[in-house]
Amino acid sequence: RTPSGVPSCRPAGLRSQAEDAMPLIFPGTDSRRRRPVRVAFLTPTLLLGGAERWMVSLARRCDHHRIVWTGTALSDWAPAKPEICRELSAYMPIFAGPGAGPPDDCPSVVRCRSTFDAVRLATQSADILVTWGLPDLGRLLAGIELPVVFVSHGAGDWTARAVQSSEPACSHFVAVSETALLPFRPQTRSRAIVLHNGVDVERCAPTQPREITRHSLGFDDQDILIGYVGRFSFEKNPLAAAIAARKLGGRFHAIYCGEGWKEAEVRSAAENIAGDRVRFIAHQRIVGNILSALDVFMLASPAEGFSLSLTEAWYAGVPTVATRVGAVPELERSNGELVSAVPVNPSPRI
Repeated sequence: RTPSGVPSCRPAGLRSQAEDAMPLIFPGTDSRRRRPVRVAFLTPTLLLGGAERWMVSLARRCDHHRIVWTGTALSDWAPAKPEICRELSAYMPIFAGPGAGPPDDCPSVVRCRSTFDAVRLATQSADILVTWGLPDLGRLLAGIELPVVFVSHGAGDWTARAVQSSEPACSHFVAVSETALLPFRPQTRSRAIVLHNGVDVERCAPTQPREITRHSLGFDDQDILIGYVGRFSFEKNPLAAAIAARKLGGRFHAIYCGEGWKEAEVRSAAENIAGDRVRFIAHQRIVGNILSALDVFMLASPAEGFSLSLTEAWYAGVPTVATRVGAVPELERSNGELVSAVPVNPSPRI
């Protein structure tokens, strides 16, 4: 269901009460000065996930009179996708540690001997460093005297390990939802603020009529398409769409659009469940066409930090069935019912 009253989700996030009450204040910065604040990123991946899309949206949509980007440091052996690298490098250089994944033909990529060197090049003219997902930041940031903002994008064990081992090296703490606050230690959690994610509205706008997209996929108006759009990882329970299509029968079909290192395994498992009721579609940077073609968007994750894909489905006006995890409960407090909820651990009957 489209959330009533939710604005068009600016990339910096929907304003929260915490944001209004306690804005981020950095030593040495002054909103009245004429020089923009210079910001660097430090990231463990440049894949097609929500955190990376958040980085690109911030770079693209910020007020360039107030913020400029000095570079992104990519850690050693970090995986990266050409699409995200090229999008991000349009706004800043990417300093990649050895073995990191940016393609050689990607513009503005600087190969470095180590993450340590990459961080120093990205931050050499920066006022602030924004980072996420990396453990033990102290060893990487030794000698760097900048405010460091650590952003929690998740709520799982990996996020907790990264957050808690890196807290001593950071000065400011942000979470994309109340759930994403939980990995912080209690004393840090009390100082952190919640800034909700938003969507890039151009990414969610269809470029052709719904009927044309559905016809190109081999479906007509009588078919009912249940969609999973996102990362192919079993932790997100993508097989729920295939199970629903099999149980409902008739003209119900499960549509999968995304990417991920578990794609082959997810595809095989989904096809074993629902056979020819399952259709896999290549990842699309502009998700508006596939979202407009769906009858239902389904997200049955047992846990989420925020879920950008669910927010994109809301913005596109797709009816949504989801577990009430991540930011959903807190957004429903202010916007009313946003999903037709299913339990995290449904019984066989459900």
